Amino acid sequence: MAAAAAVAELLADAAPGRGGAEERAFAARPRLAREGAGARAAAWAGAFGLSALGRMAQGLAARDLALEWGADVNAVRLRGGRKEVMNGGAAAGADGPPADAEVTSELLERLYRDEGCTLQVHQPQRWNDRLWKVCAALEEELGCLAGCNAYITPPGQQGLAPHFDDVDLWVCQTEGSKHWRVYSQVGVGLKASEGPLFGRDLAEICATCSSGDLDPEQFAENGVNLLMEVTLQVGDVLYIPRGCVHQARAASGPDGGSCHVTISTHQRWCPGEALRQGLGRAMATAYMRVPIALRLPLEHSARGPGVPPSDLSSHKRMAILAAQGLRELADELEQRGGEGELSKTRTVLDMGIREMVNDFMASRLPPHPSQLPAVWEEPLGPDDRVAPIGLGLLDIHTVGRSYEPYAEDVPEELTIRIVSCRANLQEAHMVEGGGELGDAGGSDCEEAGEEGDEEDEDPEDGKEEDEDPEGGEGAEEAGFGLVEVPATEFEAVERVFFQPGGVSPGGVRIRDVYPGRPELGLAFCKMLFQHGLINTVARGGGAPAGDRPPKRARCA
Repeated sequence: MAAAAAVAELLADAAPGRGGAEERAFAARPRLAREGAGARAAAWAGAFGLSALGRMAQGLAARDLALEWGADVNAVRLRGGRKEVMNGGAAAGADGPPADAEVTSELLERLYRDEGCTLQVHQPQRWNDRLWKVCAALEEELGCLAGCNAYITPPGQQGLAPHFDDVDLWVCQTEGSKHWRVYSQVGVGLKASEGPLFGRDLAEICATCSSGDLDPEQFAENGVNLLMEVTLQVGDVLYIPRGCVHQARAASGPDGGSCHVTISTHQRWCPGEALRQGLGRAMATAYMRVPIALRLPLEHSARGPGVPPSDLSSHKRMAILAAQGLRELADELEQRGGEGELSKTRTVLDMGIREMVNDFMASRLPPHPSQLPAVWEEPLGPDDRVAPIGLGLLDIHTVGRSYEPYAEDVPEELTIRIVSCRANLQEAHMVEGGGELGDAGGSDCEEAGEEGDEEDEDPEDGKEEDEDPEGGEGAEEAGFGLVEVPATEFEAVERVFFQPGGVSPGGVRIRDVYPGRPELGLAFCKMLFQHGLINTVARGGGAPAGDRPPKRARCA
């Protein structure tokens, strides 16, 4: 799809590891990809807008479903430099329809045309095929969740105050035009104009929390400089690194108005979060490699008669112990880090990364049909050749009590676990409890910013037609796409999924999976096929697969 290619084109310049050290972690400057000859404009044109939102609301109603204020859509406008929420048809606290009033296409249009509200649609990839394809492709490429929101803004209006986000953003223009100002990342000394962050140095939180509304009058005195000022047209894609302050206003005039989708990635996807989760997991499972200095009881600071509040001696002793424990953790990371999945021990960082990847695999989108084979062919003989589905759709790791002897949620014996996202639900993507990004694509620390994307739906049922080339229903059976085998089978797993030099399009011959035991290799590959993890790419003798009626890869 051209829309996915448009984002991938910008990703090639901005992604970690694709440039020099200064380009890593998406911490570079904003970038702009113009629509050029028009292919990208055609891909994004009409992907979402006011009429598409109305059709979506009507289509969901036909299925006895409905959009919800706050969870699925917000109506917001900028008044006096602050965001005003108009959910339900009236400002918070004002007389008028309650915020739990039904979301109808008529009310949405009135809020847009008569009240000057920007309509912010949360996670439309749950119903929109084009956005599903783009977000699923980014999740496969980046290995982390990709959320999106849509913003439909009336002519000459600005829905949100200047702010920064804790996610990397791709802004994709789908209708009309919008004028953007993108500033440098927040520096020391910049204060929020009001609210919970008032008086705090925003530089302390810019990597892990969105800012809420900011005061432009503070920018110059705090070193926040304008980096880019640009008007986006349909098909343009603008990349905004996390922490960069930004604001946007729709074009004025009878032909004004704007709709864009914003795709957001990498929220708290960093070593600091992995350490936080890893240490929590280690403490919860009595993991004995946590330094003893971090497991001793906290000292109680008595505040009885004659003990002044300034006496912080116990705090000092605890600080010394904590520093000692952290130094021991750092030494272990340097000595044992990167030993691999079959190492007998794991560091706290290893455990945290595993927790984050497990959550990603459970929360990500299912593969779009375009990411899977068009035809599924069951392996039939030892001379057939098989290849895995995209490795970006799989997670292969080891679990067992040898890593965490006191954990209750791991098998007794060392086990290889092969997991795919085939059984995940599209309509559950990025909803509450379902992922790393908040309801606006960013953190819940503050009023979330301008991350997000739009959607477009079938006017009949509120969801794009199922394009699964295998003809299956949307959700797979429980347990589909999950295989566990003993760690003694590591070489067989490696031959199927990790061929020397990378996975070959020609795949691996089944009799080579277990050398000298072709019948075992065939049984193993049949099991993997039934879970949709591999497919036959050539029949014995070198003939391409496809000369037999295809068999669907599904659990028995």
